[in-house]
Amino acid sequence: MTELLNPEDIRACPVLYVDDEPDNLTGFRMTFRRLFRVLTAESGAEALEIMRQEPVGVLVTDQRMPGMTGVELIAHAKDLYPDTVYLILTGYSDFDAMVAGINTGVLSGYISKPWERAEVETILIGSIERHLLAVHLRARTEELEALNRALERKVRERTMDLEEANAALCQVNAELAQLNRLKDEFVAFCSHDLKSPLSALTGFVELMTMRARSVEGAEVLDKTLKSMGEVVEEMTSLVHHILDLSRLESGRERLSFVHAPLMMALDHAMTTARPLAEQKGIELVVEAEPMPAIPHDIKRMAQVIGNLISNAVKFTEPGGWICVRMYPGKSGRQCVEVQDTGIGIEPEVCQRIFTEGQAHRRPGTAGEKSSGLGLSICRQIVDMHSGEIAVKSTPGVGSVFHVSLPPVSWADGGHGAQSDLDAVTTPRAR
Repeated sequence: MTELLNPEDIRACPVLYVDDEPDNLTGFRMTFRRLFRVLTAESGAEALEIMRQEPVGVLVTDQRMPGMTGVELIAHAKDLYPDTVYLILTGYSDFDAMVAGINTGVLSGYISKPWERAEVETILIGSIERHLLAVHLRARTEELEALNRALERKVRERTMDLEEANAALCQVNAELAQLNRLKDEFVAFCSHDLKSPLSALTGFVELMTMRARSVEGAEVLDKTLKSMGEVVEEMTSLVHHILDLSRLESGRERLSFVHAPLMMALDHAMTTARPLAEQKGIELVVEAEPMPAIPHDIKRMAQVIGNLISNAVKFTEPGGWICVRMYPGKSGRQCVEVQDTGIGIEPEVCQRIFTEGQAHRRPGTAGEKSSGLGLSICRQIVDMHSGEIAVKSTPGVGSVFHVSLPPVSWADGGHGAQSDLDAVTTPRAR
């Protein structure tokens, strides 16, 4: 690797030669002055003073000197200038001291007496290269240490920022949880307190309607009472939906999973859905393929299917058509589709139709009222079954609502509690 050094590199690293014999100093300096920048010292103390004034690449010292031996000089200097390469001039009588110096790491090498110019020149060039590599390595090491310190400082700062952000987030989450709890309690309290007066109001309207029919000329009153009854019925339905959604979202509602055919939920839903379709003059078709039993809450899934069918009836013109399909999907999933030839839904509404905060309320084709919360409740129930619900619709053509359930969907508030597993039963065949 010595060929990588040019004369400027070599002369930039002084060589300090230490010897108590002036003639030896002169001879060494005159021999190597053309290639190296040679400094000389007659004692260890003088050598240390020179090294304090400027960096030295290589130090060559005689072993036998009064006051301080060569090994002792190197031992002092190495602690202060670790990148300098230390060589000792040694004869046979100094061999033991030289070996001890090398073994303890004090010496980098040695030059045998009497020395030859070519050999010493090669040793000095190699030593300068070693010195430059040591300096370069130390500089890179210091740079890496500085970068590491900067990185550690940034990590500490970032960690502090993250800890502060996390603490703030925890505080916000706690506040949100508290607000959500208060909201649930408020909704439940208000809705519950509305149920009693609404029930009483329903009774009063029915009683007044019965009495009005026995009075001649009370057609206007009868019409008014009918409108009042519709309003009370709408408010009662809204209160029930709010309570239902509040229980589902707060986790107070526990599903009752049983291992049963999904067809049982469809049968329950059709009990109330079919009369609605017949009353409005809409054809209701069921296409159901045989499928194995799966764990699900029959009552709640009947609520989902029934809500989808009643919505289809509500938004389909008389004389229209609704088809309910039940079929096996991919990976053992079981699917339910409700397709209608109704008025359809705009694309921007489809994107938010299952979200409570974006409840979509509009009257049916015959003026039917809607709370706007039914589909939000459907989504909550399907989520608690680890299922999926979606819609595809074309305005003026109709809509297709699609529900799919996994082959296994135990509940932990809908997602896997052992207590629900223990309570699972298989309905007996009727």
